[in-house]
Amino acid sequence: MAAAAPRLAGGLGGIALFATANTALISNVAASRLLFGMARGGDAPPPLQRTLAGRQTPAVAIVAGGGGALLLLPLGSVAVIGSVASLLALAAFATVDAALVRLRFTQAATVRPFRVPWAVGRVPVLAVVGLLVVAVLTTRFSLEVYGIVAVALVIAGVVQAIPWSSGSSGSSGRTGDGGRDRGGLPRAVSRPARRGSGAVGARLGDDGEIG
Repeated sequence: MAAAAPRLAGGLGGIALFATANTALISNVAASRLLFGMARGGDAPPPLQRTLAGRQTPAVAIVAGGGGALLLLPLGSVAVIGSVASLLALAAFATVDAALVRLRFTQAATVRPFRVPWAVGRVPVLAVVGLLVVAVLTTRFSLEVYGIVAVALVIAGVVQAIPWSSGSSGSSGRTGDGGRDRGGLPRAVSRPARRGSGAVGARLGDDGEIG
């Protein structure tokens, strides 16, 4: 049993290394698609939406995402890098919860396909609980991690605030924005004609939707 312990430890170390590499790969793929979508929507530099002609892979976004990950290498500590990733994830959760609370007060009458349950008046209980949990967890990081995350958020905010153009053509042979709107959805060739007349027609917008 004692003789097998080193081999068992080595096997577990190999599994852990493989799992870490797989997680890093998935994170890079997710980050590249996020950058690609932001660029296509006009919220990031247009070159990030360029794709390879054959496979339609967002190569520029992949390189940019990998380059951003390489910037963390000088930190030298896996614990610091993991803490930065955890704090950024908590910031994302807090943003979603805060946005939900704000929408309940600013757009309470908006019809939505899904509503978070358990609300007290206009206050969504789950979102408030989420904010409280995030507030507690964010107190458990070092000053170094807070500084790195603050710099990253400032850079991301500046990049997102720049009015990038979403009409650049990619290397895949598409021209313009490929007939898509700001959100990346196919744009209609022409707007449908106004439907209805009288009182019914007054309730229909130019898109034929009830206003």
